[in-house]
Amino acid sequence: MQNRYKHMLKAEDLRDAAKKNPKANALSLSEELYSDQVGAKNRNGVFEGLRVFQRDVARNTKINGKIKKVKEDEDQTQFHEMIRKELGIDPAKLDTAYSQNLLSILTHTLNYNNQIGITNGYNYSLGFSGGKAEDSVRDTNFYREDNEVYCKIIIKEYTVSQSFQADTKGESKNFVIPGPIEVVYKLVNDHEGSMFALQHIATDSDFLRDVFLAKNIELQNQLKSELIDVNTLTLLKNINELLMTQLMTQPSKENKNPLIIKEAIANSFYKALTAVGQYQKKQLSTDQLVEALERVKMEVEAVEVENEPTSKQSFIKRHSLLGKHNNKPATHAIQQAIDKAKQLPAQQVVAVVDKSKTETVSPSTDTKNENAEQSTRMRR
Repeated sequence: MQNRYKHMLKAEDLRDAAKKNPKANALSLSEELYSDQVGAKNRNGVFEGLRVFQRDVARNTKINGKIKKVKEDEDQTQFHEMIRKELGIDPAKLDTAYSQNLLSILTHTLNYNNQIGITNGYNYSLGFSGGKAEDSVRDTNFYREDNEVYCKIIIKEYTVSQSFQADTKGESKNFVIPGPIEVVYKLVNDHEGSMFALQHIATDSDFLRDVFLAKNIELQNQLKSELIDVNTLTLLKNINELLMTQLMTQPSKENKNPLIIKEAIANSFYKALTAVGQYQKKQLSTDQLVEALERVKMEVEAVEVENEPTSKQSFIKRHSLLGKHNNKPATHAIQQAIDKAKQLPAQQVVAVVDKSKTETVSPSTDTKNENAEQSTRMRR
């Protein structure tokens, strides 16, 4: 399998690190989280893995990369037959193996860390559930490969509801620890029964790598630098600052017709600021705000590309990443605003905009609006 992550932590690496630093976590990592154990029975002394697996498949857990049309109360005979056909195993194997808490390695490792977890005055609410599969922060897939059955769990991000007992400024704020994080298990047989054996954890985050490897120093500072504030007011403030800063920026003297460029970009950024204001008034949904900003980006990019200096700069400078950002600061700023807008919570329009009184940035489906017509002409 091709590794597309910065850090690939094998199960052996995790176990060795946990043994070297057993006091890093309130739980025994090497025994409780990084070991391969048979699932737990319920209070009646039976395994419930198959029942839970059927419920999760009905809630968009994938089989061989596809979502199956399964109902929680569907006849178990049909569900078991689907398992045999798709995964090529006796469903009874999943009754014990899927009784393991496969997600605990992702949640408990952080929550019970002795530096950043609940034992040190921190409280996390980690978001792993979601509505539709494409919108969920958890993507779980059970698949067959080379006559073996694997479970891959991918977390897009940690959604953190933070409460610092010693830092009241963080109370009730919402933050994100960016991902993705990938965990892979393999279904194996043991003398006690079938189980999912941990294969690896992969991530691009240096902070999460250090947490999983039971690092015991400087994690608090790493955590604070890793958190991204996704509070709605903070995001809107950041978007406004990005747009206002660029609105006031003078064009480079090397550009052609600097006053014309400034006026064109200022007009586009005014549209973007208007859209943000409409979102705040609930006149635009989140998707419509993103669409409006993306149309503004097309306008701005067209202006900057058309007027990009060519003769006074070397080929290397003009085509380097640094050169691109320097030559197209407005495009870069609007892209940052778009990225932040995509993190805003979903919002439905609750007010009707009176187009006869004010100029608005309309959804892309409104082809009659003057701004939409201008955007269409620009794309041509």
